[in-house]
Amino acid sequence: MNAHKSFEQSQKLWLQFIEKDCEFENTPSAMAQGAGSGLGLLACKHERYAARLKQMQNIVRELRELK
Repeated sequence: MNAHKSFEQSQKLWLQFIEKDCEFENTPSAMAQGAGSGLGLLACKHERYAARLKQMQNIVRELRELK
């Protein structure tokens, strides 16, 4: 399996995980706040995407250093 295909698969799984994890994390506020809980869901996703972006930037930097 090549690295590109492996990355695509891991990214798809990561996206699925983030969706379910943020939904789970947001469940208590969804029950308490109703429609306003969407902001909590968006905040969770924003945090996770920001962390993933930083992780990907570090990987790219490390790969460049290997050349």
